[in-house]
Amino acid sequence: FPFKSIPTPHLHPGQSKHSSKPKSIALLIEYLTSSFDVNVVDVSLDFGILSIQGPKSRQKLEQSFGQSLSGLKFSRFHQIMVNGLKVFVMRQGFTGELGFELWVKASDGGALWEILFEGDPSHETLLPAGFHSHDVARMEAGLIIPGPDYTGAGTDNDRGAASPVLQMDMRSPFETDLSRFVHFDKPEFIGKTALLKEWESGNFRRMKGLVIDWSDLAVVQGKKGLQPVCVPHPIWIPLDVTMHGKNIGRATSITWSPAIGNIAGFAFLDEKFAISGQNVTVEMPLGDEFCAVHAKVVDIPFLKPSRGN
Repeated sequence: FPFKSIPTPHLHPGQSKHSSKPKSIALLIEYLTSSFDVNVVDVSLDFGILSIQGPKSRQKLEQSFGQSLSGLKFSRFHQIMVNGLKVFVMRQGFTGELGFELWVKASDGGALWEILFEGDPSHETLLPAGFHSHDVARMEAGLIIPGPDYTGAGTDNDRGAASPVLQMDMRSPFETDLSRFVHFDKPEFIGKTALLKEWESGNFRRMKGLVIDWSDLAVVQGKKGLQPVCVPHPIWIPLDVTMHGKNIGRATSITWSPAIGNIAGFAFLDEKFAISGQNVTVEMPLGDEFCAVHAKVVDIPFLKPSRGN
């Protein structure tokens, strides 16, 4: 089973990684060794991980493990023994839904898989799914990731970007609907002056959702002699959003959304165009060129997860 630095298998009971691990490990080692008298050993490859996501994930794990997980809070973990296997159970995930990550020795991965699927050979309660299903689910829940949706901090060669670093893809917390995490009453923090200036000016793009009519895309594909394909996994490069030939923003994480039965994604738009119901066009990659496809601006999230409540 692969660890978090590469795509991870995800299991979605009921319904419905790209990672910065190498950089994070390097920063952690640099900080610890410079501040403390310690040795740091990266044992990542000694472990495997399974991600169990969905509104019935807790119920399924409690049935498989014979132990209650009701007291486990978000982003906390504890260790349990299951049929002789040491399993670290973490309430974590990036689908927006209730979910858990199971960490075991890499050599115990197969045995853990058998425990989870015991008595369920037809996958009625637990469905094996791949990395792209996780990526689609987080888009439907309105969750952004660095690289595809915005350019992360760092040098131009170390930002996790899926495409060349451009000024138009650098976003502040206000442009990614994260203003609730910015508190100007704090005495000082990195970027406070610049953020305060931007907030007071109101001169920043707004994050919205986009819905692209799949039938319109299919017509354009047909005219190009291409087989109609409804974007089975998120496009990891930002796309231009236009109106009457003028660029008004960028679209990201465009993909097929099972929740709404159409193609959807995020839009970062100039304020006057960030209005739900607004008709725009998106420059979609088709073959070796980009073609304009009709889209509509909508509110997000596309799906409000139950989170087990």
